[in-house]
Formats: sequence, C-alpha cells, structure tokens
Amino acid sequence: MILHAYIDGASRGNPGASGIALLLQDNFGRLLFAACEYIGEGTNNAAEYTALERCLEVIPQIIPARSPRSAEGGQIESLVVHSDSELLVRQVNKEYAVRDPALKRRRERVWKLMGRLPFPVRIEYTPREENRQADALANRAIDYKLSLPIRRTRSNRSG
Repeated sequence: MILHAYIDGASRGNPGASGIALLLQDNFGRLLFAACEYIGEGTNNAAEYTALERCLEVIPQIIPARSPRSAEGGQIESLVVHSDSELLVRQVNKEYAVRDPALKRRRERVWKLMGRLPFPVRIEYTPREENRQADALANRAIDYKLSLPIRRTRSNRSG
C-alpha cells in the first residue's frame, strides 16, 4: 500500500498568522487522518516546512514504526507527500539551494525525519487545485486557532 499525505502551510501577511494542515489517504483515496494546527506568526515558507515536519512526526504515531502495516493489514510500501509549494518540494529534493540558514536547518531536519520512517518517502509537487482540502484546513486553523489532535513526544520535538 502507498500512503498519500497532502500538506499545506498558510500565512496571512507573510509574515503573519500561520496554520498548517495534513490529510493522510490510502492508495484507494480513503481518508485515514486529517488535522490542522495554528502555529502562530511566521512566513509562508516556514509554515510549509512546519507542515512537512509535522506530517513526518505524526505518521509513526498513526502507523506504528515497528509494524509498517496499514489498518487493513496491507504492507506499507511508501509514503508520497504532496505539497503545492514548489519551492519546498524542490528544496527538499535538492533541486534548489536553500540560502536562508533557518530553512536550511529545517530541510536537514526533514531529511532526518524521512530517514527514520520504515519505508521510503517521496515529496511531490501537487498543483494548488489538487490540494484544496489541505489549503482549506490550514486556513481554518488560522481562523479558529486550532491544534493537531496528536501529542508530540519529547523525542520528536524540534530543537
């Protein structure tokens, strides 16, 4: 089975109030998980990276790392993360350089998180119109200052 994560980061004002969203689907398009989080003030690029980081942190909590199997019992072959941020996708895939030191550290953290998963991870660009649900959730997080319903453990906090 191939898992598909649709992520988005939004910022109003750039920098401004920011939110992130994650939708996780199986390869049949069935929704397995959806969440959003208000992350405070920040830039759009920082919000996009935060969305990807949270996605990679949450996956092991949804799909236990010791047993890379889906709820239906099928073997998880890979995770495809879909983002409408071409910059994020190209930076993570080493097609673009990252000049900002803070974003460079975040990209390195993303690579570490990807390496910890028990299956391969691909980051793919998805046009905005195909990522509308994640966009709507990220904006809802800003509107209502919502939080992801997943507890972040000490071992997966950034820092």
